[in-house]
Amino acid sequence: MTDIVERLRENADLDAAEHVPADVVNMQYEAANEIERLRNWIREEGVQTDTCTFNVLGKICDECRCGKIKTPNVIAKRATPEKD
Repeated sequence: MTDIVERLRENADLDAAEHVPADVVNMQYEAANEIERLRNWIREEGVQTDTCTFNVLGKICDECRCGKIKTPNVIAKRATPEKD
């Protein structure tokens, strides 16, 4: 599945090409940017407070220290390719 941020930006690009009103296009870009900012903040807070963010972000941290990476169903999920 394609990431929502990616989809919002692609849709905004398509809408801009089709001459959809600029405020609609800008709102899509702003939503994508806000989601990205919030995800980055959650990641940073997780690192600073040594808190697992898997349940919020749905991804295992690059420097996983909570052991989530060793959980059998997580290993299986990582080995299964995502479908678009």
